[in-house]
Amino acid sequence: MREIKFRAWDKREEKMYYNVLYDFPSNSIDNFYEMLEDDNYIIEQYTGLKDKNGVEIYEGDIVESEEVSKGVITFGKIGFDGSWNGITGYYIKDWRDYDDEFMELRYNFNPEQIEIIGNIHE
Repeated sequence: MREIKFRAWDKREEKMYYNVLYDFPSNSIDNFYEMLEDDNYIIEQYTGLKDKNGVEIYEGDIVESEEVSKGVITFGKIGFDGSWNGITGYYIKDWRDYDDEFMELRYNFNPEQIEIIGNIHE
């Protein structure tokens, strides 16, 4: 069973907080639902996978490998016919804004062959 974890990027403090499902970064936040509703925080979920260095992979992480030069871990619908009626899951979105190509995170390559090189916030 996949472990459910979330992290949160604090826009004001420009700081990442981990395990925010239970540990809140501020005394003004009493529960996870309040954090979800607060526009100051960007919440990202753990994919349940680790990179080649054993680092947990979250939405918003920037990764690279020989198979994927550089990309961003993204969650959404993955369609193959242009209609976006495919399955929903994690995938790597091509780093280049103009290119809409993607590779599915779980099915097209081994996560242990990718390396996290940062995230979209830092």
